[in-house]
Amino acid sequence: MRLKSTALVAGLLASLSAVAHAESQSPLLKDLKFADPALAECVNAWANEDINLYTYAHEVKELACAHSGIQNLDGIEQLPELLALDLSHNPISSYQPLGLLKQRLGFLWLWGNDIRCSELVTLRKLVPFAWIGGASLETCVADEQ
Repeated sequence: MRLKSTALVAGLLASLSAVAHAESQSPLLKDLKFADPALAECVNAWANEDINLYTYAHEVKELACAHSGIQNLDGIEQLPELLALDLSHNPISSYQPLGLLKQRLGFLWLWGNDIRCSELVTLRKLVPFAWIGGASLETCVADEQ
């Protein structure tokens, strides 16, 4: 019985140590820099929601930034654990920065965004494992000839 208790305590200590290590390696959300003030505002607002209360970048797993006026996604890679991202109804100029999240990003919402067909094809290559809602080859904006 004592051996099981010792193993349990050792396991708990190891888990706490891993969490502490992750936090020491992850930047504080308040220290992140984004090219677009609207993206920075969305991240800060989302982090301070009553249900979230995030402190570190690695804690952010989902982000809802619909209708935020975001034009530039530079800096989004500072949220390396991001799994779900709602960028619906934003005038985004380039989706290239999302390619830096390709290993984790699983859900991407782009409803109401005017995305060119060539951008959508590139985006599919950048985030090959992501489900993309609101953007398809049937609904994308045709490229100018």
